[in-house]
Amino acid sequence: FEVTEADFRLNANVVKFEAEPGSVLVSARLKAVQLFDGTADTVAFGTEDDTDRYGASHNLKSATAVVVTPDDAVLGAAPVSNVLVLTRTATGTPTAGVGRLRVIAEFVKIGKADTTQGNDSAPTVPPNPGPHY
Repeated sequence: FEVTEADFRLNANVVKFEAEPGSVLVSARLKAVQLFDGTADTVAFGTEDDTDRYGASHNLKSATAVVVTPDDAVLGAAPVSNVLVLTRTATGTPTAGVGRLRVIAEFVKIGKADTTQGNDSAPTVPPNPGPHY
């Protein structure tokens, strides 16, 4: 998803989004696809209980993608919140409407497999002995 300068401005420089309770952040990347223009312009990424869990000062004035280091915390399992938070800090006089941050985050749900080993209810398949010579 993308977060704009206007999103930050409308919400007192904080943007929140919710992860499914019981999930774990396995990878995340932040990239300013349109550079922000404060004299210094950074974003912290974390959870409601630890707003810089995944980094305190990711540069919004650079087009270089930032790879976030996850910490294996189960989101929504006390005391860790499942609400993720981006907090912008800008100095100087940022231009309204200038800046767009792309957030790519991948989660896994604990205890929920996407593959299984076998299925007792599946129909049986006759053996295929292969070619006979």
